[in-house]
Amino acid sequence: MLTKKIISSLVITIIISTYAMSSSICEHKFVIHGKTEGEYGLLFLDVLRGGECGLKESFIISLEHSKSKVWTRWADYYSNDSSISAMGALKYEEGITLRDSSGKYMISDTAFFTVPIFDSTFQATYRRIAPGGGLGTAKDWKKECLSNYFDLPQFTGVKAELIYTYHGGIYKNYTFSNVVYYPKSNYLVLVTNQPERATGMDTIHGLLIFHLN
Repeated sequence: MLTKKIISSLVITIIISTYAMSSSICEHKFVIHGKTEGEYGLLFLDVLRGGECGLKESFIISLEHSKSKVWTRWADYYSNDSSISAMGALKYEEGITLRDSSGKYMISDTAFFTVPIFDSTFQATYRRIAPGGGLGTAKDWKKECLSNYFDLPQFTGVKAELIYTYHGGIYKNYTFSNVVYYPKSNYLVLVTNQPERATGMDTIHGLLIFHLN
């Protein structure tokens, strides 16, 4: 009987130790610095990663409607004082932070958007997608669900073209942690909050950029 208890204790200890060693708990956060003036322009942002990741990635996203893409990592590109000063001298468009108003984010008096329709099957499906079962990653989720892996916000009174998607997010049953609208050029930047976690208990928040018509 005592031997069984000792074995049980050892098993529990091994499981806890394995979990602790495999959990990086990387919390990531998007920091939007601003968008330069103009119909297209450049969006500057940081991705801050806490936990064991302990990393900051800084990007310029070139906004060109349907051709938008990450242009360069400006943490590497702007590595000297003169370049940083030049970047600060750029003219930036004023952005407006939109907030939840009874479930709606108002773009204008007649145009708004809401979070996607809740998918009741997502949680159970996601939690078994990793090889052997359990939590996976954004890549695992896309591979598992193919065309059904992604839900867009629901727009009313305006046409919205999705022009950029951050690759590390899972876009199901999310809310918004930050929403910035640039009214002169009609760009909408959405930082999504995903309550589910990936392998290692890492966060899988996302970033969506739309051009509005």
